Amino acid sequence: MKKNLIIILSIALALMTVGCKKVTTDGVTRVTYYPTLTLLGPAYVTMDLGSTFSDPGFTAIMNEEDISDQVEVTDNIDSSKPGLYTVNYSFVNPDGITASAQRYVIVAPAGDKVTGHYVVQPGTQRVDAAANYSGYDVLILPYEENRTIVPGVYNVSDLLGGWYDKRAGYGVDYRAVGIIQVGGSAVSMLYGQIAGWPSYPLSMTGGKWDEADGVITYTLGFAGMPFYVILKKD
Repeated sequence: MKKNLIIILSIALALMTVGCKKVTTDGVTRVTYYPTLTLLGPAYVTMDLGSTFSDPGFTAIMNEEDISDQVEVTDNIDSSKPGLYTVNYSFVNPDGITASAQRYVIVAPAGDKVTGHYVVQPGTQRVDAAANYSGYDVLILPYEENRTIVPGVYNVSDLLGGWYDKRAGYGVDYRAVGIIQVGGSAVSMLYGQIAGWPSYPLSMTGGKWDEADGVITYTLGFAGMPFYVILKKD
C-alpha cells in the first residue's frame, strides 16, 4: 500500500513540476495574417513633362483591417526628364511577410500622343507560320539625342511585341529594341536590333499610326520571317 502511495505521490509531483515550468514565447507570434496590397487605377501612368505625379492610390488589408496608412511608398520620378520611372509600394507584417506592388510612370512632353504603354493585340502573328500571339507589353518612349528630345522619334522596347522574349521565353536579350519615326500616319524604323542575334538585320514595311484609336501597325522582317504587329495604346 505504501509502495502504491509513493508511486502516486511521485507522479503527482512530476505533474506539478511540468505544470509550473515556464514556457518562453517572447518574440514569437502564434498566428500570422498575410497582407494583401492592391493598386487602384492603371499599372502604367503617363504624365506630362514638368508636372507633378498624382498617385491613383492603393489599398492594403491584413486580417480584414485597412492598413493602407502603414504602406511605405517610394519612387524615382524625375518629371524634368522624359522616360520610364517606378513607384514602389511595400508592407512587412510582424513576422516578416511582405506585400508589394509596382506602378510605372511614363514622363512625356505635353501633347505627345504616341508615347505610352501599348498592348500587343490579337491578330499579331508570325505570318509564315500563322502563329498568333497577343497580350504582351510594349513601351514607346521619347527619343533623346544630346539630352534633347527629338520630336516624332521614339524608342520601342520590343518591335516584335514579345515574340522571343515572352512567348518563346528566351529573355530580354531577344527583344527587338528599336527606334521609330512617326510622321502623320506613317511609321518607319530608324534602328532595330536583337542583342542575342546581332548579325540578323531587321526591316519594317507598311508602318501606320492611327491617332484616333491609338494603334500602330507594321510588318517587321527578321531572318526571312515576316511578323505582322498590332500595338494598341493602353
